[in-house]
Amino acid sequence: MQEIFQTPNRSKLWLIIICCAATIISALLPSVAPFLPTGYLEALPDPDKPLPPFTAFGPSSLMILQLISVIVAGITITVCTSAGARPIRWLNAILLLAIAVCFYQSTQSYNDAIISVSWVGAISLGIAAIYLAQFPIAQKMIVASLCALIIPYAIDSIYYIFIEQPFTIAQFYKNEDQFLLNKGWEQGSPQHQLFVRRMESPDAIGVFGLANVYGSILASISMIVATLFFANILSKKKHIPTILITLIILALNLVTIFLTHSKGAIGIIPIGFALILLLWLATKLKNKFKLSRYLLPVIAVSIILLPLILVIARGLMGPPDSVEGERSLLFRYQYWSAAINIFAFSGLKHLLLGTGPSGFGWQYLIHKNPINPEEVTSAHNIFIDYIVTLGITGLLLSTALIAASFQTIKRLLTPAKEEMKEQIENVQSNPTYTPSIKPLVYLGLVIAAATFGLQYAVTYKQLIAETAIMWLLGVAAFIAVFVMLISNQKLNQFWYKIALLTSAVVVIAHNQVEMSFFQFSSVNTVWLICGAAIGCTLNATAKTNKIFTALPVIASIIFAIVLFSITAKPVIEYQKNLKKAESNLHVANITQALYYLDQAAEVELSAPEANRFRLQIRGNIAQTLAKRNNTTQAKQFLDVALKQVDQYIQTGAGGASPYRYQANLYQIASSYNLIPNATAKAEQSYLQALQRSPYNLNDHIDLANLYFNQKEYNKAKTQYDKAVELSELYYLDPGKQLTDKQKTHINQQLGKIQSSDQLE
Repeated sequence: MQEIFQTPNRSKLWLIIICCAATIISALLPSVAPFLPTGYLEALPDPDKPLPPFTAFGPSSLMILQLISVIVAGITITVCTSAGARPIRWLNAILLLAIAVCFYQSTQSYNDAIISVSWVGAISLGIAAIYLAQFPIAQKMIVASLCALIIPYAIDSIYYIFIEQPFTIAQFYKNEDQFLLNKGWEQGSPQHQLFVRRMESPDAIGVFGLANVYGSILASISMIVATLFFANILSKKKHIPTILITLIILALNLVTIFLTHSKGAIGIIPIGFALILLLWLATKLKNKFKLSRYLLPVIAVSIILLPLILVIARGLMGPPDSVEGERSLLFRYQYWSAAINIFAFSGLKHLLLGTGPSGFGWQYLIHKNPINPEEVTSAHNIFIDYIVTLGITGLLLSTALIAASFQTIKRLLTPAKEEMKEQIENVQSNPTYTPSIKPLVYLGLVIAAATFGLQYAVTYKQLIAETAIMWLLGVAAFIAVFVMLISNQKLNQFWYKIALLTSAVVVIAHNQVEMSFFQFSSVNTVWLICGAAIGCTLNATAKTNKIFTALPVIASIIFAIVLFSITAKPVIEYQKNLKKAESNLHVANITQALYYLDQAAEVELSAPEANRFRLQIRGNIAQTLAKRNNTTQAKQFLDVALKQVDQYIQTGAGGASPYRYQANLYQIASSYNLIPNATAKAEQSYLQALQRSPYNLNDHIDLANLYFNQKEYNKAKTQYDKAVELSELYYLDPGKQLTDKQKTHINQQLGKIQSSDQLE
């Protein structure tokens, strides 16, 4: 039998409320304010134009937020434990092990640091949510906060689709040539076509950057809103304001999901609604606790695994004959197949600890199906992502999420005998002290100020009158919805549990084909939902272990300090140097720019931006000096660049890119006779790049050009033919095929080879 809930005293309850507000803010902020994984130097700055204002939080801010999340989680667990919250020991052990492995991965490379630390913060918040959700007031706060996001999301999405996107497209085509020059892309190149296709795609993306990730968040919140609406309709003590507001935000949410054009999110919604009805019907069956406490958990797990079955079935059907055929599920099947190969053939270390989040991206290029033109950094499946990137721990984590989902619904349908009658009669099962309306208004203001206030602090430079008004409307709507929902005392607490459970099932199910658990802007929110769903069916008791009560907060502070010293501090220092380098490049102060780029790379040798630009700049300088016959200085710059690219290669973090930079440097050396055997070394660099990215069209063309210039026509023809063959394989995504310019070049070269009669 479950222990009966004990109401905390007033002071402890307010501590729980404060901790819950801090947890909600930490979870929602990345889902509201824009966070970018790259801070500076995405492209060389244009000296004729001012540097654009940085209107997003960068990697340094992301690190600080997640460190705060770790400390907030530790304080929250301590407060909740002192108030009687109970742990799920086996689940805590797995989650803490996952945090430890993420911490290890954060030390492996710069890109791993960015993603792994976000996972550490998110899982920490998930653990905190398990403890918080054992208290009804925390359940209501989490539910109210998530529902309150809908109106700001809807306003932003409608403005983006009908006003901002058309304006952006018009401006792009007005300045297209300059944009391509700044990016270093050719007209009609795959990068150019992909960028245009994404820009012109009429999909709402929110701050997530990806419509499907946005759809995941919206679909999960839909379950919460629909449950509240359904519950209030059925309630004997109907709360008309809640019925109206839930109906309005449910309609707005469904419209916003439609604007994302996320097929998975749209498809999972009716299944989630059906689960809500099944859970409600289970409370009405005479023998509900005997018949449904196993059946409904099985149904929930089946919903979670349904997308897995659909993708496998689609993959076994094979590719379509043309680009018009279904590709989305097929591509995911191919991601998973490659991921299985990565896991199986990566060696014992990666089996145990995983590849790390960034390691998947470049290893995927080796193991992917040649017919799949995409280059992805995630398997688009929560379980496969965790297994590949975190190894055995990822497997345990995936299993734990499924097991926790099963056990949580089973607990929901197996309440303590003393509570059964009250729950069946649809009355408040866990009476607690509830603050008056005035403190709740203040609470809503605090949460809104911390989330939307920080959003304003970073985006105000790009606000205009229209967007400022919409921002104000969104904030006001958030506060109003939050206060209205949390002040509703007529709704059975049982419905909040159903809302959180169905929300978690839907978000986990949709993320069998998406990457919300992978992406830093959404991972905090989905872990908050999952943690709250797991904890909401546990009942806090009056029993506490005073010896260990303070341990979580002490451990979290120590861990945050270690995490800052080892992982976050270098990232912050790197970003500072990168910013200074960008500023100096903008005013053509090359010497100072190189100094700061070198300083940045010294702090984070595996970071891509500093290495890319310092190698590119030194190569360009060496080429310019060689053209002026200043070979001595040209060789000096080239020697430094070659030494630096060797260091970059040794980090093992760049995949094929460092070898491409190296090949380019050797090509410069060969053109001006700066280094002996430079052509042969360039060839080896290209071959090394192709080992790490065997299906890259440009690498095959570049190597073919090198062979052609050396009059090795057989080898050149082989590489040109390979590029043409791969381009034909990429028919499922024409944007990744050879451009017209590349086709013309290859045909001309093959014609010269044919006419030369040099083929053996």
